[in-house]
Amino acid sequence: MSKITILHLSDIHFKENKDDERKAYRENVRAKMLAKIKEHIEKNNLDLDFVAVTGDITFSGKEYGEAKDFFKELKSKLPEKTVFLPVPGNHDVDRRDVNEFFSLHDIVRDKKTEKFLENKKEIKNSINVKFKAYRKFSDSLNSALYESKDDYFWVKNFADKDVSFLGLNSAWASESKEDRHNITLGHPQVMGAFKKSNCSTRILLMHHPLFEWFFEEDFGGYRNEIFRRCGLILHGHAHFDTAWLVETPSSSCINLGANASYTDDKKGFIGFQFIEIESREEGLSVRVSPYILDTREAIAFFPDTRRWEGQKGKPYFDLDTFPTATKNRGEIVQPLTIPQGYKNWIKEFHSTMSIEELARRGEVITVSLPEVYIPLETANPFYKIEELEKKHASKESATIDIEELLGQLDYILLRGQAGMGKTTLIKHLAYTITQGFGPLSLRGYLPVVVFLKDFWLIFNEALESSRKMMTLEPLLKTYLDRSKCQLPWEIVSNYLSRGKALFLFDGLDEVPETIGPELVDIIANFRFENKKNRFLITGRPHGVAGKAIERFREHLFDIEYIDNNKIEDFIPKWFRAVSGQATGLADLTAHDMIADIRPHGHVAVFTQNPLLLTAVCILYSVGKRIPEQRSDLYDRIVANLMYRRFHDPAEPDKSSVVLEYLMRLAFEMHKKNLKTLEVADAIDVLKECIPQENDEPLSDYKRRIDSLFNEIEPNCGLLNRLSGGEIEFTHLTFQEFLAAKHLIYTELDYAEFIEKDWWEETILLYAGIKNLTTKEGSNKLVKQILNTSQKDEKSQRRLWLLGSKALRDFQPIKRNDEVVALAREKLYEVIESDASLEERFEAGEIVGTLGDLRIKVDNMVLVKGGKFMRGSSEDDADAYPEEKPQREIYIDDFMIGKYPVTNEEFKEFVDDGGYDREEFWTREGWRWREKNKIFKPRYWHDRKWNGSNFPVVGIIWYEAEAYANWLSKRTEHPYRLPTEAECEKAARGIGGYKYPWGDEFDKNLCNSSESGLYHTSPVGIFPKGKSPYGCFDMAGNVWEWCSDWYNDKYYGNSPDRNPKGPSSGADRVFRGGSWLHGARYCRSAYRDLSVPRDRSSDLGFRLLREP
Repeated sequence: MSKITILHLSDIHFKENKDDERKAYRENVRAKMLAKIKEHIEKNNLDLDFVAVTGDITFSGKEYGEAKDFFKELKSKLPEKTVFLPVPGNHDVDRRDVNEFFSLHDIVRDKKTEKFLENKKEIKNSINVKFKAYRKFSDSLNSALYESKDDYFWVKNFADKDVSFLGLNSAWASESKEDRHNITLGHPQVMGAFKKSNCSTRILLMHHPLFEWFFEEDFGGYRNEIFRRCGLILHGHAHFDTAWLVETPSSSCINLGANASYTDDKKGFIGFQFIEIESREEGLSVRVSPYILDTREAIAFFPDTRRWEGQKGKPYFDLDTFPTATKNRGEIVQPLTIPQGYKNWIKEFHSTMSIEELARRGEVITVSLPEVYIPLETANPFYKIEELEKKHASKESATIDIEELLGQLDYILLRGQAGMGKTTLIKHLAYTITQGFGPLSLRGYLPVVVFLKDFWLIFNEALESSRKMMTLEPLLKTYLDRSKCQLPWEIVSNYLSRGKALFLFDGLDEVPETIGPELVDIIANFRFENKKNRFLITGRPHGVAGKAIERFREHLFDIEYIDNNKIEDFIPKWFRAVSGQATGLADLTAHDMIADIRPHGHVAVFTQNPLLLTAVCILYSVGKRIPEQRSDLYDRIVANLMYRRFHDPAEPDKSSVVLEYLMRLAFEMHKKNLKTLEVADAIDVLKECIPQENDEPLSDYKRRIDSLFNEIEPNCGLLNRLSGGEIEFTHLTFQEFLAAKHLIYTELDYAEFIEKDWWEETILLYAGIKNLTTKEGSNKLVKQILNTSQKDEKSQRRLWLLGSKALRDFQPIKRNDEVVALAREKLYEVIESDASLEERFEAGEIVGTLGDLRIKVDNMVLVKGGKFMRGSSEDDADAYPEEKPQREIYIDDFMIGKYPVTNEEFKEFVDDGGYDREEFWTREGWRWREKNKIFKPRYWHDRKWNGSNFPVVGIIWYEAEAYANWLSKRTEHPYRLPTEAECEKAARGIGGYKYPWGDEFDKNLCNSSESGLYHTSPVGIFPKGKSPYGCFDMAGNVWEWCSDWYNDKYYGNSPDRNPKGPSSGADRVFRGGSWLHGARYCRSAYRDLSVPRDRSSDLGFRLLREP
């Protein structure tokens, strides 16, 4: 092959003008990019051969008008012989042509890909139909790519250059935001392309990266064949440029990912790259010249001089596929190799989960961490770009795997409660990366594990010996030496200098408050000096505060509670890993447990973090029963431990004595706000429990106490001995529970602690323990807390919420109606007050578990008949064309729901067999339900979305319609979905408000992306944001299905009286904005659309009743 040069573009995302809020900005970027491309070609005297465009040319598979203009202008700046080589991406799928009754994801998951791709009829009807607009555009760029109109991929052989380009369609199975792990290339496509290629050098073009996207059971079968046969792979999709070399014993393959090109992209970077390729006898030599957009001073493209290690300020970097022995790297660079001794240390100490304190009596459990690890998630900081994007089928997830996020950010400050899996996350990262199968974006990094509960002691020693300015490096050297982890600092320094060190600091909350801020400063300064590397710092909320937030605020994230899917994935993994049962029996036990969890709403608190979920699995394996309260769960765990470790027929009271001691120890530590205690102080507490006997010599007494303590401390399973000699409870939750038991046991007055934040969890557990044995006593306690008066409103609300949370933890049959009514009264007062959103949200969530009396069938408000101004005026800068012209419309009287339909209301439909009764469904809806075997909303068992007084989400238009038909029959009143005109009038009133409350947006009046909740909220917690008719949540929270078909030109010719929408269409209308979208989409006039089968987590409905 002679030398060739490629311009690589990807992920442009052209939009229709009406969807492009920043068109002027994009046009500026476009002009600067085209000018820089021309400048690079002329400056370097390049004879450009090819332009590779690796997908996502448009945003929704149909807006190719601007794309044609752009490429026409680009062609004018390139040599006339330049050949254009586009391939499609998932955004080039026209979602209007996705078959809502037939899922290609199912074809992939059911392992029918090969048979499917060998059927030309299926390719024509199910694949090519989605790419009609794309193919038309592609033919305008290069009409010679596809051999026939029935092809879905192409191969072009350039014999004069001895190079074959394989243009594969990685998006043929793309159909929704669920594409990840549900799409593939398919053996017939890959092997068919290889058969058609006849040149010695193969370059593969495709949209998706080769890892973390495809269905592994299919793609894994031929991935290595792709690496073996191709010298270079170009892809897009990630919006982040990547460069890596895959080496096998017999071949090498270079993979180059692209930045987004010309897109106003907030998830990644904007850029493009020139690639010069030369084929030699020993392999390919590739020079990459990347460009990246910099907007700090002005919009301009510059050479990216820091993309590849060793680039050293040059505007390019070189890669090759030569055998290692023939490579000439110039200077000698010490290789980045993790010492085998460190790998062994990580494997020995960090590859298993320690759950001894949760185990059954007499059982030792060792759990392989990779076998049962639950990926932890946090709010996705990149999802906000979707505020500018209307099509739900292509939205980013609102959450992201923390390991994946760490591969995209240089540091993360991670906050999470005890038991949320922070330490397990760090161990999993360290183990998988050192063993070579960690996240792709972190492979090649050196994980340096630092447990701050040990590290602060070294820091404190240094402080005591010298108050001079301190740096982190010598402290880390000392820590690594003392930990005996076999990781020399010289190795760390080598990785650090190459930007390949990953520092994992665990447990900010375990550093004493007196020195915590200084230690945080030293870590932050070290990170600033070594920005190219990556840092993860974890802690519980009380530790991640003050100085930590001040120095790391930009990348502060909270661990999300594990969702239903992860719970149901973990449970069978756990039983397989630890039960010793055959796979079938383990899966059967797991199935029974999952079925037992689902109907028990109170169990949610046990399964929301990995620690408690593990404990529930253990207890279920013993008694096949779910603990009914948190206090019951802890009680059983502690009882197991005491019996298993200290039961002795010769000393029948021994286990009780040990428990009494641990309770007193926990109380004394908690009373002094301590998480660690000197051993001498812990022994003094033991002396209080076991007094000196008459005539017992003091020396004998001391030896007896010391001996018992030395037996209790290592064997009780609830205490840790720190390297500095102090002790601590293994989890603060156990300290809190045992302190609560001590309050019960000694009949101490709880009242002195209820105003202290540090004691909140202990008070809740105290109430829970009382409720296990005395219904009246525990309810009386809650009533006292609710009736305790405070001087300021915030403190008063805190006690109302504290008492209500305690009541929520009781079993429903152990709640007194009088106390429940009092709690409701206080919670409604919080909701109606000027409380913070966090307080109102918590109040709404709790009242939902106690029974929200606001939710009832006749929750309808009257909208009087008459005229109102529909749509947006010509001078409204926020308006879209489809909202115009603004016209006066007459609507008859109607009744509309005060709130969106809630999970509690929809549950009656589910329980009444609504999904099994065809009479409530349209023909299309029933066909969809039967085809997909649907019996409940998509997120029905996911606690993040299924709160009883939260809007029901994850339902398609046909499900909403079926519910309306069911309710109509049940109540003998005619219910239906409202038209979009009725929705708009109910939202803005006859005054024509821009928002339900007025013309100015206020983030405190609705659940939009600006509120920062990032998920649905209990209905009605924004009382000051209701509409003129008294409707709540008409802006934000969830989009609401309307009865109309969508037509963007409908406003121009619709009736002036009771418009019902177009008579037909492909998409249905929804209105009102959501938690995921910004202010512009919460306007009362805003119109949006989707296919009727959209089951998004931000899409619900509200009903209208005919008067």
